[in-house]
Parts: sequence; structure tokens; C-alpha cells
Amino acid sequence: MRTITLTLLLLFSLQSFSSFAQTAEVVGCDKIVLTSQTFDKTLISMALINEEIGPCEKLVQIIEYAPAKFWLEKKNAAGIWTEIAGPIESRLPVPASEPLTRGKTQIAFSDGDAAHGTYRGRISVPVQYLKSCGPVVYHANGKRNVDFQAVDSRHFITNEVVIGKTVPSDNVFTFLDINQDNLQNGFDEGDIVSIDVSQSQNYSQYWVAIFEQGPNHNRYNSLGWTLGTTNEVNLTNLWKTGHSNWEFELNHQYEVQFVVENNDCINTNGWNVDHQVFFICPFGNGCREVAEDEEILMTPNPASDYVEFKNLYIDSNDEYHLIISDLSGKTIISNQITSNTVNTSELTPGMYLVNILLDGKQIFTSKLVVNKW
Repeated sequence: MRTITLTLLLLFSLQSFSSFAQTAEVVGCDKIVLTSQTFDKTLISMALINEEIGPCEKLVQIIEYAPAKFWLEKKNAAGIWTEIAGPIESRLPVPASEPLTRGKTQIAFSDGDAAHGTYRGRISVPVQYLKSCGPVVYHANGKRNVDFQAVDSRHFITNEVVIGKTVPSDNVFTFLDINQDNLQNGFDEGDIVSIDVSQSQNYSQYWVAIFEQGPNHNRYNSLGWTLGTTNEVNLTNLWKTGHSNWEFELNHQYEVQFVVENNDCINTNGWNVDHQVFFICPFGNGCREVAEDEEILMTPNPASDYVEFKNLYIDSNDEYHLIISDLSGKTIISNQITSNTVNTSELTPGMYLVNILLDGKQIFTSKLVVNKW
């Protein structure tokens, strides 16, 4: 069972309140240090009233100063933050000669691998709530004025940090295909190829490489390690980096390797690599699997200015011929088509017979009604 050890470190500084923010930093593979903003050490949370001197002033004895408080939170796979440690307090009974101080707390884990994940700190610093008419405090160093007390009401969230070595489940990517081809990981020639890496987690740097395999070329490109995180990688742009004339070639296969690592705790026994392949097909229906019983549909019908043939995927390597005839058999339109949308604006209102031939073989026939609204 993993145990968590909380260690409080008190540091003193004369930094101004605005020059120091809440931070989380990693020490090695298994320690997180949370650091609060600078706050005025004279803020008190508990005092003993001895005697009233006037309408405003009282003689008091300070029992304790208001502390900064620290919590540690961990992000789960759904992106939800859960509190796993805290609160711990930094109490600051420091000399009056040092009016400003910062509290720093260190949270150490017994096992870096078991503690693997993404963390952040939540820190509460004391703020004043009473001004102008305050008490006179008798302190070990003599009498001094304290014109405000404090309450824990200002909460801050630190930056996120990663603890421990990445594991295979941290590395996830899928291909993005804007044309929604039916064939998985198949892209038309000229398509933009990208990967979605938004589900990858618990890392602070990533590496992407592309390996080409094909009859004409066997090339490779990579940008090396990139610090930070990302949601998407444009592989087309990566492939052209340093080689502006490179294209993803027809009938070639490409292997994509994606790696995520925690820069503060590198895997020394090998990377957790996710590698998948994609390939390039002829523009048109080269990457589309059309079922034999997938019916070609003509819409709209009745039509006015155009008709569209759904489930008709035009392949530039084949010849598609459209014939539109009137009911007497006279051919009105006869030409080769390169798109599944056909202009009918020149047709007069009436009923027509539509045929489509693929390499001389009829693959579609239907009646079409043309109206002019």
C-alpha cells in the first residue's frame, strides 16, 4: 500500500506579495514541492484579550499567527481532480523584523512508480478582514501595533506537474480523417493526415516519427523531442519539415511512432511507444469500401437545378458515363462525370430517364422528375 509523507518546510523571504505566486514543482521522480504566495506574517488567527484601553485599542497576547494551508490533488483518467492529501499548515511565528515570509511545504511519496500521475496544489493564504481600528499587541520584542486580523479565504490553484515514469496507458492516439473514409487508416492522395493525441496523459514531453515503406521510397522524418503537451499533431506538416517537396506517396504505407515521457523521470529501460500505420490510396473511392448491396440514391427527386448521387464514389482511374433521356428515348445529356453532383438547370420541366454506366456497364437507372419553382 502506498503511503504519503508530508514534510513542512518554513522559509523566510522579503519578497513582495505580487512577486511570488503559487507553484508546484517536481523533485526527482517522487516528490512534489508546493510553494505559497508571500503573505504578511502579522496576520493573526487567534489572540487573547487582556484589557480594553479605549474604544478601539485592546491589550492582547498573540496565541497563533494565521497559517497558509496546503492540499494536494490528483487528476484521474476522466480529468477530475481528487484531493489526496492535506490540509497541512505553515505557522509563522517569526520576528517582527521580517514582516513578510513565504511558506513552503514538501509532499514526498514513498514509491515514485506507485505515485505516477498528474498533480496540482491548492493553497489557502490568510487575508486581512479588519482594518483601521486594531489592537495594540505586547510582544516579546516590545509593544507594537497590529491593525488587522486574518481568515483563510483566498484560495489558489498551482500549475500541474507529473510524477513518476510514464506507462503504456498514458500513450494514446488515433488518426483524424476529414473525408471519413470507410477503410480504417486509409487516406486519399492529397489528404491532410493528422493524429488526435488528446487522450494521452501524465507526460511533459513527446516525440513523433514517421517511417515510410513503399515501392519507390523508404524515408524517415521526426522533429525529435518537444517539451509540453498537445492535443493534435499534423503529420503532413511534420513530413514536410526540412523537406518541402516531400509528399505522402500513392500506394505507400507509413508507420507513425508516438512517445510520451515525463521529463523529470525518464524511462531508462525503453520507451512506451504507440505505433500505428496509415496508407495512401488513389483520390476518389480508393480508400472506400463500398458494400455490394449499397444502393446508389438520386436526390432530390423531383429536382430543379441539380441532382446528387449518394453512395456513388468516383474513381479517377475508371470511366463513369451519365445519360439522361426523355420518355421518347431522345438523349438530352450524355457525358462523362467526375463528380457525384450533376447540374440539371438546363432541363425543361418533365420526366426523364437517368442511366449511369461504369466502364460501359450500367450500374444505375431511375426516373427523374424536373420541376421549376
